[in-house]
Amino acid sequence: MHVKKNIKTLVSYEKLFVILISLILITLPLKHNINSITIMLFLVFTLAHSLFYKNKITFNKASVLFISIYILAVLSLLWTINMDISIKGLQKMLSFLALPLGFILMPKLNNNNVLKVIKYFSFAMVFFALYCLIIGIAISLKTNDTSFLFYHTLSSPLNEINAIYLSVYISFSIFYFILSEKLKKNITAFLLTVLIVFLILLSSKIIISFTFVAISAHLLLNKRKLWFVLVIIVLISSIFILMPNASNSINNRVETELFNTRSKEILTKNEFGQTYYWTGFGLRLFQAKSYFEMINEDQVILTGYGIRASQEKLIKKYKEYNLYSGFYSYNFHNQYLQILAELGILGFLFLILIFGLGIYNSIKQNNLLFLGFNFLILFICITESYLWRQRGMVFFITLFLLFYIPSSNFYLSKKQD
Repeated sequence: MHVKKNIKTLVSYEKLFVILISLILITLPLKHNINSITIMLFLVFTLAHSLFYKNKITFNKASVLFISIYILAVLSLLWTINMDISIKGLQKMLSFLALPLGFILMPKLNNNNVLKVIKYFSFAMVFFALYCLIIGIAISLKTNDTSFLFYHTLSSPLNEINAIYLSVYISFSIFYFILSEKLKKNITAFLLTVLIVFLILLSSKIIISFTFVAISAHLLLNKRKLWFVLVIIVLISSIFILMPNASNSINNRVETELFNTRSKEILTKNEFGQTYYWTGFGLRLFQAKSYFEMINEDQVILTGYGIRASQEKLIKKYKEYNLYSGFYSYNFHNQYLQILAELGILGFLFLILIFGLGIYNSIKQNNLLFLGFNFLILFICITESYLWRQRGMVFFITLFLLFYIPSSNFYLSKKQD
């Protein structure tokens, strides 16, 4: 009896769910099983809260859309070209079902508690950035090899996390610290220095470009924060002056994409050979070309091939054009093509509706952080199948549902606790 009463008291605390959701986000750069455990704990406590307090269950539009994608994935078992792979795919996509249900069952968080979750996550990203930088510097000094300060090798101490996925987390945290006015300027400047330097060293071209464009747009509309322009100028200048390898690394990656991608050749050539030089954009262009050939040949634009079942068709294209076998594990590297290839037009429309709903709701709430978050994920989905990986899927669904609350005038200022 006492145990039941204690559990009932525990699940009544809103702070408990702040901690649980924070842990879901903070553990994303760590091992997948650690993140999965935090999700399961979240679901157990939300279910307990619902059973004890019998709160009215209300499905909002965002939850319905995420769950609809999962239901469509289940239905794709009726037409999938590979049943075993699709069943395994459903297991990997459980977050599309579990997280929305958890948010429906849990007590609604107020704006202040939503911001606490984001604050805890953002500070955790500063810690992870410092951790990777310290290890990268130590190894570079020991081996006299500066490559440990860039791209995937820089992020590798965090369970071999892809630098692009980590860049998304860092970019979002940068947005938070820029928009927040609760911290002192010198503290904010330090935190932003760490995150911006780390983001540049991670060398994700699309995330760096998007982040600085978004920052610039915000500063143009908010002249009170012109002090931050000086911080950015000093940071970028310092990196280029003190760390020429950093600027060379980024410049080389940009120059490679601009001058070594032979777009016309990729679109017209019938055979490439094992040694053909592929840039990131060039390979993605080939994958897009392959998608349109695949749906034209198999007439699956309406349904797709079934959840996670498009890979064998893409591998067939790699073989047909005689690409290096190391590419056989590469998916479309484009979330929009990925969902079209596997769940057809309806799955694509569900995804577009989610983004549309997020942008509309962020404007309605006057929530610049939510708006920036939506565009950040919208852009990264152009170059990555971001929502088909746990670290992208959980990050997007959790933060989207966290932001999606029936409230207005959501802002970051000193007026909030």
